[in-house]
Amino acid sequence: MSSTPLVAKGSFLFRPTSTKRKKSSSQASASSARGFQAFPGEPARSAQLRFEAFQQCYEVVERSFKNLSQLQHRDLAVSLVEFLRKDHAFAAAAIQAGRPTVGEETDDVDTTGLYQWPKESMDVLHIPTVALSAGSSTLDHSLLFDFLCKRLRKEVTPFVILISATDCTTMKRLLRLLCRAVQEADSSCPDHATISGLFDWLQSQHFAALPQASKANGQLGAQGQKATQQPVVIVLQDFEAFQASLLDDFITLCHSFMNRIPFRLIFGLSSSSSSENVSTLLPPGINELLAMTSFHSAPALNYLHNVVEKVLFASQHPFRLGYHPFMMLVSQYLNLNHSVSTLHQGIKLAMLEHFRCMPLSEICTTTGRGKVFSQRNLGKAECNLLRSLPTVRRYIEEQEPQMQLDLLRKNDTFKTCMSQAVANLDTYDQQLLPSLYGVHSLLRDLPEPSIGKHVLDVYCSLLKKSVVEQDTFKNATKCFRLLSREEIISRLRRCLAHVEDIPANSALVQRCSDSVDRLQKLSTRSASTSDDVQSSRGNNKCPSASGTSAVADASTSSTVLSTAERRHRLHQRLRSYRAPTNDQQKEFTSCLSSVLTELQDYFAITLRSPSTLPLSELFYCGARSSQLLKQTNLASPRLSVQQALLNPQPILRCKCCEESPDAPTSSMPPLSVAYWICTECPRNINLHDWLVSFFSIVKGNSSRTEEEAGARKRRKKKAAPVEQPVDDSVWQSAFIQAVSELQLLGFIKPTKQKTDHVRRLVWGRC
Repeated sequence: MSSTPLVAKGSFLFRPTSTKRKKSSSQASASSARGFQAFPGEPARSAQLRFEAFQQCYEVVERSFKNLSQLQHRDLAVSLVEFLRKDHAFAAAAIQAGRPTVGEETDDVDTTGLYQWPKESMDVLHIPTVALSAGSSTLDHSLLFDFLCKRLRKEVTPFVILISATDCTTMKRLLRLLCRAVQEADSSCPDHATISGLFDWLQSQHFAALPQASKANGQLGAQGQKATQQPVVIVLQDFEAFQASLLDDFITLCHSFMNRIPFRLIFGLSSSSSSENVSTLLPPGINELLAMTSFHSAPALNYLHNVVEKVLFASQHPFRLGYHPFMMLVSQYLNLNHSVSTLHQGIKLAMLEHFRCMPLSEICTTTGRGKVFSQRNLGKAECNLLRSLPTVRRYIEEQEPQMQLDLLRKNDTFKTCMSQAVANLDTYDQQLLPSLYGVHSLLRDLPEPSIGKHVLDVYCSLLKKSVVEQDTFKNATKCFRLLSREEIISRLRRCLAHVEDIPANSALVQRCSDSVDRLQKLSTRSASTSDDVQSSRGNNKCPSASGTSAVADASTSSTVLSTAERRHRLHQRLRSYRAPTNDQQKEFTSCLSSVLTELQDYFAITLRSPSTLPLSELFYCGARSSQLLKQTNLASPRLSVQQALLNPQPILRCKCCEESPDAPTSSMPPLSVAYWICTECPRNINLHDWLVSFFSIVKGNSSRTEEEAGARKRRKKKAAPVEQPVDDSVWQSAFIQAVSELQLLGFIKPTKQKTDHVRRLVWGRC
């Protein structure tokens, strides 16, 4: 008898606890540093050290960008919060005093707020609206509006609703999003409420009407106080992207509930003319329902100056951008998109490429490069790596012959000199920014050619060539001498105010300050002397008049001088006044020349190009980073498509196309073959000739297949299934499809001159 299994029996699966051990911090960092490889001559641990130095600099730059973004949006957020508070306070004062009806006076209501109730008719209440110009970069709008919404929820009202055009294509979806946002702001809100029920709940819970009994004594009750606490702020992030009909219906709906719920609207715009742009997007009947106020975000150039000053020149890390990466990022930011996010990512990507591809870049760390370099025991191979740097080679060539031999042969002497070079780089970084502001305040706003309108222009020219060696600096110095004395003295004082921020410049600042004080005294003395000359000229008119009367009475007085003698004495007196003036002018010119010479010698040291300093390659990323940034940030879809059509192997990852990448083969896709033939044709392409060339290439595979099949039969071996030759109609269809796709890509277009020809629009190969 077979035993039947019991129902009570069963299988139970107990999942064991995970036996995987967590990776230690060293293992995790080693796995994440796989992209960093040690170069020949570097120790095995150098790649890990470079990755750790990159992590430190990356964290510092990330914090700097975060603080800078908050600082950029802080002023705008403060202005917006103040506007909403004043507007809502005025509304509360109007409710407390009793809303005026048609024809009533409103003198007892405080009208110091930004928004005022309309006196014409209280049946038509305007919605307080903010037209916020957020800049032309749509990539940064999300960051800006997220920051503003958090600030408004914290300081004004929890009912701040952010709406995007991509999420609200219809009125139903917009109202659903509005209900969901209110429910998230207040958990007591009923679920699945209609828009009418939602507004009724908001009015009963947060915006209750003012009791009639409390209007008599002019004091608010409990409900009346609650009625003026929290408005509903609706933020339309990308206002221009919304449908016009949707905006009209939504604004009309908000206006119909304005007597029950205090709505506030914020329109996010990408253009500079805020209120004018809104008035053109909305019909006149809808514009009459809005009380518009414009706000503008900070200009893009101001943010770029803050990035250069507080991120690229931060003392927390020694990483700097070279000439080519800096110019590419600046030109892209100012001329293309004004995107803060793209600028952030570009700087981080340049930092990653620098630490990954530059040997011994672990010295560029946040703990101090001089300290790290002095503690680092450089071996012979590492010293040879440093000797191979262009700036170090140039430094060795400038030394005396015996010193050159010591630097090339003795590692101890070389380490000592390189330690001093690193210390000089630290001093250079400390003095660079004050010197830039000093020379800009001294020579700005001069006739062309000028050193630059902004400090950023001076720094761009500095990365390429030393400032003192530039022709613009020499011409600007000549124009500076032609300014008025008061302007010269004021510019010199502003320049010294920037330079004196460095403690090491105390002696220079003291000497220059004494010279400027001397210039001030000479200018004052010259002004007083000129006043004396003018007064003496006025006084000399009286003797001339008396002399005239004396000549008339010459017969009665023998002591009267002749007219020629009087003129001679007056001329001598004027020369006596003019001589000190010329001496004072010479003294002023010589003193000014001495001050400018000292400042020029100082700027020749502090404003040298970084490429002239030894070991600057370890801290300034070079042209390799600019190439990576160009490939990553500057999109070129047409060139990418051309490269993919000419060489499809990297995309298809097939081995058949590796045989001849410089010529079309039958294994390529029909589109690639057609484009290869197109690049060899003139401006007007004959379709029949194009088709014949296309057949001659794609049919090469069929002929080889037939030859291989015949060889297998002759060997009397069991042959594998052979592909049947493709019919010409199939290749003709493939050719027609390829030509249509090339026309869709914009590489060719039909011409009306000849029906069997097409015109080529793209030239050159990538």
